[in-house]
Amino acid sequence: MGGLAEDSTNTVSSGPWSQIKKLKFDLSTTRINLPLLFKKKVGNGRNTSFWHDKWLGGSPLHVSYPRLYRLDLNPHCLVSDRSTSAPRANSF
Repeated sequence: MGGLAEDSTNTVSSGPWSQIKKLKFDLSTTRINLPLLFKKKVGNGRNTSFWHDKWLGGSPLHVSYPRLYRLDLNPHCLVSDRSTSAPRANSF
């Protein structure tokens, strides 16, 4: 999915996102964790990986719940794939 959590040392590109990622690396040398300063807005969930993005808590769900992740038949699903219109109803 990409984003600040993605580890990339590609310094070839020069766009704004490339500069932000370079800043992330530079700040990490001073022990400032840039991704922790940002929050992801899940919205409709179509751009957020259920298991692999850090959208709930400080680490991806596949790291926090490895046994449950291994049981999932669709480990590359999005948050939108797991939500329903009913409040608090999720399918796994």
